[in-house]
Amino acid sequence: MKVYIAAPYPCKEDARLVRTFLETHGINCTSQWIDEEDGEDSAERAQKDLDDVNEAHVFIALNFLEWEQRGTGGRHVEFGYAIGTMPIILIGKRSNVFHHLPEIKVVEKIQDALVYLKAIEHEIELHGITRELIKNEMDR
Repeated sequence: MKVYIAAPYPCKEDARLVRTFLETHGINCTSQWIDEEDGEDSAERAQKDLDDVNEAHVFIALNFLEWEQRGTGGRHVEFGYAIGTMPIILIGKRSNVFHHLPEIKVVEKIQDALVYLKAIEHEIELHGITRELIKNEMDR
């Protein structure tokens, strides 16, 4: 299973820690931005991020309390891009209207997100990978 991790850009280290935790549980991360050097914004970087979202089965949004209303907004664009296409897990607190959609799973800790991810992974092993199957499992 593959996940995309979205977070405020200055929180790359936190995103790396989440990635490492998930990788120890056999879950891969498609978020290349986590390892990129700081650089200029460009259409190519934006497209690469969207391609990475498309490659994932599940979208994970890190929404730290101190970052609820801060940052440049890239993670919010990615979040909106993922709505309706894959399951979304929000780790932290809701901070905008779209976080209240019923299909968004809100958890406090990465360990809680892992429970959902493992349930999805089990369904994938039984039935094969499809985004619709994954989304249906998250809606349960």
